[in-house]
Amino acid sequence: MVSFFGIAQKDRACKSFGMAKMSLIFAFLLIITGLVGYFTAPSSSLTALIPLCFGLVIGLCGLIGLSEALERQAIFGATIVGFLGFVGSAMRLPKSYGKMTEASGSSLAFIMQATMAGLCLLFFILCIRWILATRS
Repeated sequence: MVSFFGIAQKDRACKSFGMAKMSLIFAFLLIITGLVGYFTAPSSSLTALIPLCFGLVIGLCGLIGLSEALERQAIFGATIVGFLGFVGSAMRLPKSYGKMTEASGSSLAFIMQATMAGLCLLFFILCIRWILATRS
């Protein structure tokens, strides 16, 4: 048995829960993050809803992935969306941190972007582990 990133290629433990269900959980977390960011911000901006949009797309991929025939393709799509969500939010972190350290800056934008980056990175890693574990 060959191991890659600590995962045995023949091990199917990742498939037991189902990555489609995991996608729905992460979609829910991203949607909640977007709603919290939008409704708790002092000046509501539509950019606070970006995590919600990523959550909706990942959730759609998760719903499609519940069909066993389309699971692999749907999770590949969700993996790409998760990666783009991580890269997009992580790129903005230094700028948000800089604004946060200013006297008038708010830490909410930084916290929301860091939360989205963390969730998307964790989701991306889980997707890659699932893909490696279920390849034939």
